[in-house]
Amino acid sequence: MDIVRDTYEQLRRDYAMSEYDFSENWLKKSKGYFAYLKCTGSQPSLEAILALYGEAIKRTELFEQLEAQHNGMQKDLYRQRGHYFRDITHKLESEIRQMALAN
Repeated sequence: MDIVRDTYEQLRRDYAMSEYDFSENWLKKSKGYFAYLKCTGSQPSLEAILALYGEAIKRTELFEQLEAQHNGMQKDLYRQRGHYFRDITHKLESEIRQMALAN
């Protein structure tokens, strides 16, 4: 749950993301899913973790493509965003790897 919560907190802080948006758009679950996890202390499903990982990859690739298509300040902005989401992707990869090795 920590990686899911940490990722949400990072996105909330940097993008003003709501729990509802995070549940639906990043975890690919119902809008109350993240609130349920927090309230019950339940672990996120593997499906939700993989959805989160997939969304981070998509965002990374999007900003890398935009970076390649632009110059100047826009290019720098897209590069920063690409790095931001790449860092999230790496954190998720590490967590998924640890989960796989623990079983």
